[in-house]
Amino acid sequence: MARLAPDHNSFFHETDRLLALLRSLAGVAPVHRKLIAEIMLMRLSFLLENHLKLIFAKLSCGARYLDGSIPKLQLPRRSMAAALTAMKDFNRPRPRYPIWNDAAEIRENVIHVISANDHCISVMRAYASYITELRYIRNYIAHRNDGTHKNFRTVLRKFYGAVVPGVTSGTLLLSERVSTPPLMELHIRTSRILIKELLKAYPQRPGGASSKSHTSRRNPGRNRRAVPPQPALAPLREYSRRSFSTTAPTPSRPP
Repeated sequence: MARLAPDHNSFFHETDRLLALLRSLAGVAPVHRKLIAEIMLMRLSFLLENHLKLIFAKLSCGARYLDGSIPKLQLPRRSMAAALTAMKDFNRPRPRYPIWNDAAEIRENVIHVISANDHCISVMRAYASYITELRYIRNYIAHRNDGTHKNFRTVLRKFYGAVVPGVTSGTLLLSERVSTPPLMELHIRTSRILIKELLKAYPQRPGGASSKSHTSRRNPGRNRRAVPPQPALAPLREYSRRSFSTTAPTPSRPP
C-alpha cells in the first residue's frame, strides 16, 4: 500500500535546504540576493505542486494519514496511475488537465475520487489564499506578462497598501519592511505547515503516550483521568497571519 511518510520527509528535506540557502545569503550582493530569492520561490512552488499531486494520488489509493486514519474515498483506486487517470476523465463529459497550484482546481481534480468532507479537502480550503499568493508571485517571476503583472499588483497592495513603483518580486521576498521574518522564509515555513496539516503529521506526546484514558495500575477504579485528545496542528500565527489576512495593511515606504 502507498505510504505518505516518504512524501512528508522528502518535502521537509528539500525545504530544509531552501532555509539553509536563505540563511547563507547575508554575504551576497543585494542584486544577486534578489535573483536567488526569486529562483528559490519558483523552486518552492514546484516542490509544493509536485508533492500535492503525489499526496492526493496516494490518498486516492487509500493511503493512511500519518496519524493512522483512513481517507474518505468515493472508490479506492488500485494504483497512483489509475488515480491520476480517474481525476482526468472519471464521471466527466470531457477529460480535464489537472492543475495542482490552485486550491479550487485541486478540489475539482479529486471531486469524483475523494469525498468532499474529507480532511484533505478542508485543508485545501483553509490554505487557498496562501496557495493563490504563492502562484501569483511564481507566475510573475516566470512569465512577466500583462496577466501575471496584474496579479502581482494585487500582492503588492496586500503588503504595501498600494502599488509601489520599483518594487520587484525579489525585493518583496526579502524586504524586512514587508515582513519579519522575510516573506521568502514565511512562504517556506507556511508550506511546511500546510504539508503537516494535510498529512495529519501531528506531534507525538513525550514518552510516546497514547491518547487513551489513563488508569492507575494498582486501583483501576480510582484516579481515572481522561487524557484530552491530541489537537490538530494549527497554522503558526507568526507565519500565517499576514498571508491569510484579507485586509490591507497600512501603507509603508518602499525599500
